[in-house]
Amino acid sequence: MKFGREYRQLLEDEEFPEHWRNKTINYWQLKKVIKKIEKELEDLGLDVDTVRTLSKPADDATIEITEQSQDPSGSALGAVTRLSRLPPSLWIAIDKASGQPVDATLTKETKRCLFALGKVQHGEAKSNLELTNRLDQITLSRDFEVLMSDASETEDPTERYCEQHRWLKVPLRSVVDFFAILNPELARVEAVKAAESAAMERAISSLGTEVTQLTMPTITQSRRPKANPDLSTWRKIFALYIDCAIFFPTYGHFYSARKFDEAYARMQTFSDQLREQRLVDKLKVQQSRDAVNNFNDINTSILKTLRFLELNATAVSKILKKFDKRTALGANRAFPDADPAPFARAMVTMLCAEVDSKIVTRVPRFDEWQCPICYDLAWRPIRLGCCNNIFCIRCIIRLQQEAKDQCPMCRQSTVRAADSAYIDDNTVAFLEKYFPDEVKAKDRANKRQAGIDQYGEAFYHKSCVVM
Repeated sequence: MKFGREYRQLLEDEEFPEHWRNKTINYWQLKKVIKKIEKELEDLGLDVDTVRTLSKPADDATIEITEQSQDPSGSALGAVTRLSRLPPSLWIAIDKASGQPVDATLTKETKRCLFALGKVQHGEAKSNLELTNRLDQITLSRDFEVLMSDASETEDPTERYCEQHRWLKVPLRSVVDFFAILNPELARVEAVKAAESAAMERAISSLGTEVTQLTMPTITQSRRPKANPDLSTWRKIFALYIDCAIFFPTYGHFYSARKFDEAYARMQTFSDQLREQRLVDKLKVQQSRDAVNNFNDINTSILKTLRFLELNATAVSKILKKFDKRTALGANRAFPDADPAPFARAMVTMLCAEVDSKIVTRVPRFDEWQCPICYDLAWRPIRLGCCNNIFCIRCIIRLQQEAKDQCPMCRQSTVRAADSAYIDDNTVAFLEKYFPDEVKAKDRANKRQAGIDQYGEAFYHKSCVVM
């Protein structure tokens, strides 16, 4: 299936909002303009093979689209915006004496057409020459390099060239039309991207506040914190979300953002596992269930926007390739071919960072408070003072029993001096508040291990025997 039909079908199947559909790249209209450009070049005698021969980078062509500004992003979309601000044209070196183009590879029809065009532009040749006689604005053909190779070492070849030749400007009206259509369409796509990003940022911030309230432990009459009944379930939901790594690999970075197809499959996996583990059903408060649904809606919106931007970026990439294939005017050289993903990557990166900082991290994760020795909760947390890591008290006691004095993380000699005074009281209060079940389990395990250390393995028995 050709891309045009595939593009149209995808836009219909994806069920984008109606106001999005009116702001997509008009691939079919741009294809029609490309045909006009072909006709315009053919009328000048510049068939695509001739232009391609002249514009090959390896041949140091005499024909090139004028384009001076640079965009460090190197993306196809940014490049199109640059070109749309310039009047595209061809510049060809013309011999002053004969009026003929310098490059010997031009066809007879092209030479006749350019000779006639040169007569029309003869009156403005001097002004054109003053503006465009710098060699860094064009590239030269091999034939012209041979012509200049006879110049003496003391002679400036630029001066000799300017004495013998002048520049002929060939306007490309249809090329101007092409980018005049494309540039506003890109602006409309960017407007959709900006509007959706702003709306999702507001939704993310609102949900983050709601999740914080729904998971906040309550304070009893005895002034001791009581765990929120949904806290542990929320922690499991977010742990599952992190494991699914929907938009980025777990240990990825900005440039490893997933494309839509893979992100969509991972979102499906996340939804399926939520149902299989019945995590939503385990939430005791209806507001929590509604918040989970809202969380899924936000991720679905990010996916839909990602799909919309990828489709439009692919359409731009395809139409630029077609532009270069049909006209050989070097659009792909002026605007390096780029993966469409960067067009959407910045938005996805920003929104995922918002989800992580304003929603997911509102519920403290277990792995952030693990002891780096036993990988269990660092209960009765010991902070040695040499580094910022915390350890559970049982692991520090075991290191002391083994006469090990070096910190397991930074290797400084701080273990032997540690005692109950090194317990971090602020961390104790935090763990009791957000990990009450884990604290109780670890406290029982610590007491059991202390009894074994004092009385031996026989201190605890799996069953009671009456004699």
